[in-house]
Amino acid sequence: MVNLLMRFYPHHEGDILVGGQRIDDLPDAQIRRLFGLVSQDPYMFSGSIRENIDLMQRETRSDVAIDAAREVNASAFIERLPEGYEHQPGNGGSSLSVGEKQLIALARVFAHGPEIYLLDEATANIDSETEEAVKSALSNIQHGRTVIAVAHRLSTIKNADQILVMSKGKVVQRGTHDELVAQIGEYRELYLAQKEQEEHETENAHLGLATA
Repeated sequence: MVNLLMRFYPHHEGDILVGGQRIDDLPDAQIRRLFGLVSQDPYMFSGSIRENIDLMQRETRSDVAIDAAREVNASAFIERLPEGYEHQPGNGGSSLSVGEKQLIALARVFAHGPEIYLLDEATANIDSETEEAVKSALSNIQHGRTVIAVAHRLSTIKNADQILVMSKGKVVQRGTHDELVAQIGEYRELYLAQKEQEEHETENAHLGLATA
């Protein structure tokens, strides 16, 4: 679905409408401005963190990267780096954690102000602390915009206006988190399984602290 929305390849049946317009009728440049994509493993370009956020667009304000980083809660870790926004993350961002790269990718999208954010498993490989930073960042960017998030970690999408549950390529459930948890179905099963796992991890963490 994300690849179809970004028009990385064409769809063969039906229509995809954005604001009532067929996506096939929109020029590529408009598609790129319309959507902002944050993938599961975002790419870091060669250059500084500042350049990775503003993509070296000369027409943008010099502080656009700083403003965007603050909006998505990335500024705290960036400002702790020895060179701050001029830090060179290395080939593919080798000096950064997955969570830090996710926050920079969110800042990059925020800096360019798309109408629709596409988050493709954006919290799949990050720790719980960074996940909280990402969720807080999402609450900052949602006003007046559409956010489409693909997720298996249900805590990421718990506050979504509408959740679509897909199985084998088809939508099998639709509703809010509370509505879906109240129904017998795949969402409830996944939610209860994840809740049990989180409680088990919390209990083990407490036991570890007690032992220490």
